[in-house]
Amino acid sequence: MKEIILKFIGLGIYDMYQADIIIYDINNNIVKCTKTYNASTKVCLKKYCLYKVKATMKFAKLEKYIYISNNDIYYLVFNHAYLNNNQKVITFYLKDYFYNLPIERGILNFVKAS
Repeated sequence: MKEIILKFIGLGIYDMYQADIIIYDINNNIVKCTKTYNASTKVCLKKYCLYKVKATMKFAKLEKYIYISNNDIYYLVFNHAYLNNNQKVITFYLKDYFYNLPIERGILNFVKAS
């Protein structure tokens, strides 16, 4: 077993860096259920195994596969989007990949098709 840190990039400040995490093994059995704190969580997993990580928060979902080797930290990126139902606009807030800082004028607005 290896203790690792899962860091989630793109959680945003609106959810106070909180996400619900479920980790599955190769047979789709739940290995761990946890929450993030300050966009990260610490888990103990078997080395040299493939896992599926599902993370959900208020406005976004993430599902990625990770292979546990000798790394101590694994980074998982949310493609964060918000839907404003009144205006039918989808807004993407862009952040720097390495520092998780907002990009100046890094907002993309798309009009939702009817």
